[in-house]
Amino acid sequence: MCRKILNVRLFDDENGKPWAKSVSQMGYPVLLVSQFTLYAYPNGNKPDFHEAMAPKLSQPFYESFVKQMKDQYKPDLIHDGVFGAYMHVSLVNDG
Repeated sequence: MCRKILNVRLFDDENGKPWAKSVSQMGYPVLLVSQFTLYAYPNGNKPDFHEAMAPKLSQPFYESFVKQMKDQYKPDLIHDGVFGAYMHVSLVNDG
């Protein structure tokens, strides 16, 4: 997963060619966010999270993932939030 995130070509190159450069090639920072709600599925009129990993298992799993990302890229460019915290995240979607 780390290799895919760091090497997927999402960005234009210096000549404007789309889908030509990766995060690692551009030297961009990466924000990792633990987001269990992405694992929900609809069950009637509300989301069901029963298939999501329990916090006691998922926190060490997530922390291991963050460490792997830092080991495989520039540690100062890998950022994450507080596991299990309610976070406000802002972004600019370009595309």
